[in-house]
Amino acid sequence: MSSFDAKINNENMTKCLQSLKEMYEDLATQQVFCPHEAEFRQYSVLLKLNDGDILREVQQFREEVRKSPEVKFAVQAFAAVNSNNFVRFFKLVKGASYLASCLLHRYFNQVRTMALKALNIAHTVGPRSTLFPVDDVVRMLMFQSAAEAADFIQQVGLNVTDGMVELSRVLFQEPDLPRSQKKSEVILAKKTVLIGQVVNGGPLPNPPQHVPVCSFDS
Repeated sequence: MSSFDAKINNENMTKCLQSLKEMYEDLATQQVFCPHEAEFRQYSVLLKLNDGDILREVQQFREEVRKSPEVKFAVQAFAAVNSNNFVRFFKLVKGASYLASCLLHRYFNQVRTMALKALNIAHTVGPRSTLFPVDDVVRMLMFQSAAEAADFIQQVGLNVTDGMVELSRVLFQEPDLPRSQKKSEVILAKKTVLIGQVVNGGPLPNPPQHVPVCSFDS
C-alpha cells in the first residue's frame, strides 16, 4: 500500500488549482462563468495563507467571486493566521466546511506554536515561570486530549507536570524541524457523507445500467 506524501499531494493540488484558475480566466473572456468558481478560489487562497501577495490576487477576482461567502471566509482565515489570532482561527475551523477545514488543518502546528509563544509572553515576567492548566490549552488550541497537548507543549521546550504547563521565556523554543500533523476529530466529524459525495459536491449519480450483448451467433 502506498503511503501518503504531503509534499507530493500539495504540489499536485497546487498545480490542479493553477490550471483551474487559468481555465476560469480563459472562460471569463467569453463571458462564461462556472457555478463553483468561488469555492475553488477559496481553496487556492487557503493554500497560501502565509503568502502576503494572496490578497492582491483576491482583489483581481471578479466582484461576484470576491464578495462570495467562500472567499470572504478565506480572507478572514488569512487575517487570523497573520495576526496570530488563534482564538479566531480555531473558531473559523469549527465553522468551516469539511474541505475548507481540511486545508486549514495544515496550519494547526504553526498557529499552536505561535499561540503558546503568545501565552508564554503574556503570563510570564522576565525569567520567572508560571503554571498554566493544560486543560485550558486543550480547549483553546483544539487538541483532542491533554496527552496530545502535553506532547506538543514539550516539543517547544516547556515542561508539563500534573496537568500544568510551566510557562517560561527561558525554556520556550520554536522547533527547527516541521512536525507531522495529527488527525483532528473535529474535522473528521464534518465528513458526514462518502468521500465520493464530498468530491462530487452532492449525491453520486446512479451507475449506468448496461445491457449485456451477446457476441455469439444465435
